[in-house]
Amino acid sequence: MTETTAGPGPNPAPAAPGRAVRAEAAPGRAAAGAGAAPAPAAAWTAHPSGLCALAWSPDGTRIASGGNDGTVHVWEIRGTSAVRRFTLLGHRGSVRCLAWAPDGRRLASGAEDGTVVVWDPVTAERLSTPQRGRRWVNSVAWSPDGQLLAAAGGDRRIEVTDARGRELAPSLDSPYGVFLSLTFDPGGTVLAATCRDSAVALWDTSDWTRRASLPAGPGSVWTVCWWEGHLATGNAAGQVRVWDVDVPGSGTNARPAASGASRGRPAPDERRDAYARFTVDGHGGAVARVTVDRTGTLLATLSHDQTVAVWEVRSGRPVWRLTDAYPGWTGCLEASPAEDLLAGTDASGQQIRIWPLRPEEPAPSPRGSLHTRVNDVLDEVLTAARHDGRHLTRTPLATKLVSRIPELVRPEGWASAALERSADAGRTVLLGGRVAVSDPEALGKSASLSGSLLVHRGQAWIRSTARPDELYAVDALAEGPPDPAPAGEAPAVELRWAAPTVPEPARVLSDVLATTLFRSWSAWRHGLVALDGAGHAVRVSAVHLPGGGLRVRVAADRADHRELIAGLVDRRVSRYNGGTRALRGAASLPLWRPSVLQPWDEGAATAWALDDKDLPEDVAHRLALVDEQVDDERLRQERLVLATGPTGPTEPDVQIWHLPEDLAAAEELAVLLAGLGLSASFGDTAPERLVAGGRTARTCALLVTPALRTWAGSPLAAPYAELTRTTEALGRRVRWLPVSVDQAAMPDGLPDHLHSFDRYAHGGADRTTRRHNLLALLGGVLIDRTRS
Repeated sequence: MTETTAGPGPNPAPAAPGRAVRAEAAPGRAAAGAGAAPAPAAAWTAHPSGLCALAWSPDGTRIASGGNDGTVHVWEIRGTSAVRRFTLLGHRGSVRCLAWAPDGRRLASGAEDGTVVVWDPVTAERLSTPQRGRRWVNSVAWSPDGQLLAAAGGDRRIEVTDARGRELAPSLDSPYGVFLSLTFDPGGTVLAATCRDSAVALWDTSDWTRRASLPAGPGSVWTVCWWEGHLATGNAAGQVRVWDVDVPGSGTNARPAASGASRGRPAPDERRDAYARFTVDGHGGAVARVTVDRTGTLLATLSHDQTVAVWEVRSGRPVWRLTDAYPGWTGCLEASPAEDLLAGTDASGQQIRIWPLRPEEPAPSPRGSLHTRVNDVLDEVLTAARHDGRHLTRTPLATKLVSRIPELVRPEGWASAALERSADAGRTVLLGGRVAVSDPEALGKSASLSGSLLVHRGQAWIRSTARPDELYAVDALAEGPPDPAPAGEAPAVELRWAAPTVPEPARVLSDVLATTLFRSWSAWRHGLVALDGAGHAVRVSAVHLPGGGLRVRVAADRADHRELIAGLVDRRVSRYNGGTRALRGAASLPLWRPSVLQPWDEGAATAWALDDKDLPEDVAHRLALVDEQVDDERLRQERLVLATGPTGPTEPDVQIWHLPEDLAAAEELAVLLAGLGLSASFGDTAPERLVAGGRTARTCALLVTPALRTWAGSPLAAPYAELTRTTEALGRRVRWLPVSVDQAAMPDGLPDHLHSFDRYAHGGADRTTRRHNLLALLGGVLIDRTRS
C-alpha cells in the first residue's frame, strides 16, 4: 500500500468576469455576475500521465481517479489531505470513466481498451470484467439498487449487465452516433443517455423500450445529470439546460427545462413528462460535465472554454467561476454526495483539486448603469478573445443593442451572446451558428451554414469549399435542371411530411451534399443531381406541398445509395420535426448526368470525405456514420468560412514544431489541416520564433519522425522549456499534441508534460487509416475526445 498526503494547493488564478447567464425561467431579471472562485481546500498530484476520470464514494470519504496510464487510484480524504490507499492495475488504455456502486463496495471503471472492470475498493481485488471488446468506453453507471451496470461508448451502443457480466437487457443502439454519457433516474425506472445528437434519449428499464427524448441541443449533448425531481444537460453550444422531471412509478418528477418561448409551461409536443425550468448560456465552449451537490441546490459545470462554474439550481444565477481550470482534454468534475465539496483537476491535468462549493460571502452584484455594464461585458469579451487568439467583432446587432439598452429589461445575455459567438468573414458575420449577411442587397436574409451549402429558407448557398466566402443566392438559381430531363425514369423513394414542416427544401439538399459521399453536383431551386467518385448518380427533389408539408424523392443508380440517402433524409427531417417520421412510398424520377457539374472540394476529398470503403456493413451503423458526417461537414464549412474571410484570425490554430529536415512532412500536415478549416504554421526553426508563435497558437503539434530520436539533444528542447516557463508565468498553458509520422517511436527523454497528452498519428498504409488519424488529430485540436 502506497500512501501520499497532500495539503491545500496554491490559490487558483482569479476568475474572469462571468459571461451572461440566460435564466429563461426568470424573465425580467438580469443575471448577476459570477464571483471569484474559492481557494482549493486540498490539491495533490494524482496522475503525472494525465487525469481522465474522478468519482466520489457514496459516503464522500474516498475518491477514485483514473489516468492516461490505465491506472485507477483510490484516495481516502482526510480533511485537507488525501491518502492513496490502492492502485488498481488492469486496463491497457486511458481510464475514461468511473462509478461507485450505491453500497460503496464495488467500483466500476471503463477505459479506451474497450473493457469495463469491477473492483473491490477495500481489498483492491479485481472482481470481474463484465464487458469486453467495446470500442472504448465513455461512461459507466450503476442503477440505484446496484443490480444493473450500464456502459456506453464508441461502438454506438449501451450494454446493460450485472456485475458479473450477465446480459440483463438487449443492446441499446445510439439514435445518433457515439454515446457520451449516461445515468439512471433516482428511482431506477429510466436510463438516460446522451450522444452526438441534440437530444437526450430515455429508455424504460422495465421493458427497455425507448420512451422519449428531450431536446437538449443545439449541437451534441455531452453530459446528463439526474437527481430527485430534476435533470440537467450540457451541450456543444455551451448551454446547460435544467428540467423538472416527472417519471411515473419512481417517485421522481422528470420535466425538461423550458425555452424562452415557453417559460415554465409544458413543451408543445408529446413530451408530457418534461418541463423546462431554465437554460444557462454561460460558457464559450461545449459543456463537458454537469454535476449536482448533495442538496440538489447547486450545479457545477465544466466547459471546453476551460472554465469551471457553479450555479444555483433554482434560478440559474452564477455563484462562482474559475478560469484556466483544466487542460481541456479531461472531463473531471464531481460534486461530493456527502459534503459541500467539488473535486476536479488543475490546469496541468495531473492534480486533483477540491473546492468548497459555497463561498463564504456571496459575490457582489455588478454596479453602474445598464448601458455601462453591457459595454463592459462587450469590452471584456473582446479583450479575452484577443488574448486567446480568437477573432471577434462587435457586430451591428450588438452595437444596435447597446444603443437601445434603456428600452431593454434583460440585455446582458443578448449582448454577450451576440458578441461571443460572432466573427467577421468577408461580407458575412457568423453569429451563434447563424450567418447574418451584412450586405442585404447582395444576399438577402440571414443564413445557416450547412455542409456544401449556406442556406436559410432557401436564400443563400456556398458554391464550393474552395472559396466558402463566395455566396450565391438560391433565388438566382434556375427553376429547373440545367439540361432537359430524359424520357426514362428511375425508381425513387418518396417521403412525405404533413404541415407544418421544417426545414426548407434547400436544407434537405444541403444535407445530401454534406454527406461528402459525392464529388460533383448540379443544383437548381428544388433539386440536385450528385455523382460519387465512381460516377454513380443520385437525384433528390424537395418541394413544399400546399399547406406547408414537405415531399422529398430520392432516386439513384445504386439501390443501396437510394436507401441510404432516403434514410438519412427521413432521419434528419424527422429530427427537425420532433421525431415525426415520414410517410414512405414509391415514386419515380428522371435520373441523368447533367452537362455542367460543380466540383466538390478536391483538396479535402482524399483526406476528409467518405467513400464506400469507409461505410460499415451494418445498415444502421452506416446510416449513423453518414448522419454524423453531415454535422461534422457543416462545422468544417464554418471553420473554412471563418479562416478564409479577409478579416479572419491572424494567429494560427496549430503551430507545428519540427526539425529542419522534417519540413516536407510538416507542410503536408499543414495542408491537410487547412482543408479542415484549421490554419497551421510551420517552417519556424529559430528558437525565438518558436517561442513567440507558441504563445499565441491555440495548439502546438510536435512532429515526431525517425529524425527525432532523443529529446534532450534536439533543437526543440530549449525553446519548449522557455515557452513552458513564459506561459506558466502568465497563468496560461499551451496544449501540446505529439504527432507520430508513419508510426515513428516517441523520442527518449520526452518531458512528462508532453507525455501526459494524447498521442496522435499522421499518415498510414491505406486511405482509411490516414483518414482515421486525421480525424483523431482534428478532435485533439478541437478538444474533443469522442473520436468517432
